[in-house]
Amino acid sequence: MYEASAATQELATWVAATWRETVTVGSHADGVHPDASIDIVWDGSELVVFGPRTRSEASRDARPGAFNGVRLRPGSTRAILGEAAIALTDRTVALADLWGNAAAAAALRLVSVGPDRATSELSRVLIERGRSGAEPDRLITRVVELAEFRWTVRDLARQVGLSERQLYRRCVDEIGYGPKHLVRVLRLQRLLGLARRLPDAGLAALAAAAGYADQAHMSRECRALTSLTPARLVRSQRHPLP
Repeated sequence: MYEASAATQELATWVAATWRETVTVGSHADGVHPDASIDIVWDGSELVVFGPRTRSEASRDARPGAFNGVRLRPGSTRAILGEAAIALTDRTVALADLWGNAAAAAALRLVSVGPDRATSELSRVLIERGRSGAEPDRLITRVVELAEFRWTVRDLARQVGLSERQLYRRCVDEIGYGPKHLVRVLRLQRLLGLARRLPDAGLAALAAAAGYADQAHMSRECRALTSLTPARLVRSQRHPLP
């Protein structure tokens, strides 16, 4: 079971949401799908960074247990982690590899408060880290907002006052991949959200609503990004495993 909450006002400069998840055997059987985000995850003993995924990652062998995490706000990668997002793309790394001894100190704090208060303590750690670091790249937040509305890369660059090359570099640095792939990933997420909210909608209607050129385009993109057919992907959102 996955439960997410909006970040508190104090934390929201750097974090989009906090979450808790109980992973059981069979959870995410169809994979964890890309969503253009970076998460810091606490498994009860270690802090790890789940980097941005370019495509779905199979997790049939995921270790069962309870996990707490935060989802970084777009543009906060360097401010919080001190590393370019491209260095984390399709990787899961120990936070200690990025923070050094500060990660060990943070882990001790989370252990000391126990699982029920782990999320709030991790939030405090990130607020302290954010206040002592660089400012987030707020332009990237705007880029992600615009990409949600199906802008082309050229239009995205024009809207934020960058050349396409500059936009690509900023996205790679803070998101982990370029704006073209960002648009593809966000369109996939729209499809997943529509599948959950519109249980009676057919594939053609979902393709149109999500912003695909047609159903064939949706099929190609689903296979490329998730290795699943649209029918199976939609079914997994409507009838998730417990």
